[in-house]
Amino acid sequence: MREESWDHQITDTGNNVHENCGTRQFGGTATMLFNHVASTVNGTGYDSSGLGRWSWTQLQGKYGVSATIITAYCPCKSNPTSPETVYNQQRRYLMTKNRDVCPCEAFRHNLSAFITQRVQKGDQIILCIDLNEDINRDNGPIQQTLLHSNGLTNILTHKHNFLTPATHNQGTKTIDAIYVSPNLVDCNATRWLPFEHGIGDHRVAFLDINL
Repeated sequence: MREESWDHQITDTGNNVHENCGTRQFGGTATMLFNHVASTVNGTGYDSSGLGRWSWTQLQGKYGVSATIITAYCPCKSNPTSPETVYNQQRRYLMTKNRDVCPCEAFRHNLSAFITQRVQKGDQIILCIDLNEDINRDNGPIQQTLLHSNGLTNILTHKHNFLTPATHNQGTKTIDAIYVSPNLVDCNATRWLPFEHGIGDHRVAFLDINL
């Protein structure tokens, strides 16, 4: 995925490194930055568990401001008879660590702790996430943690005071979102795009900010 107009490109990815699934493995995340934005990258990384639940990139902005972009994916709960699902991949790993816990709960706790860690380092947060929760119901545990424990704002619902659209082309719910730190709420623009404007089966969202 490259065009001649991209003079500079950085890609940061994460995937489950604990299992060899051959040429196809469900799950993982990726963050891609181009041209001027790529030149501001100050560090990259991924979920320290090695499960590929999120990847992150730190940007250095003006006047000493730094921001961490996090791309994250929380799995859907799935039947144990489907061993290849992301949920069951993570379940197996957690059991090897004697953690008899739902992977979604582990995700919520660990992601919240990582965000807190980045904030304590002085970073603003831009979280692009597939929660697999109905955001419009506003009672999902992951969203509640991000809003109330981490103090983030769902920028799309904040800027557009109406119920957000379905974000999977075969679904009826908003399961994707962008959450930002309070200092980034005053953005230039943010919006959902039609499905045909993306390359996958989820709706594309964009956020235009100055750093």
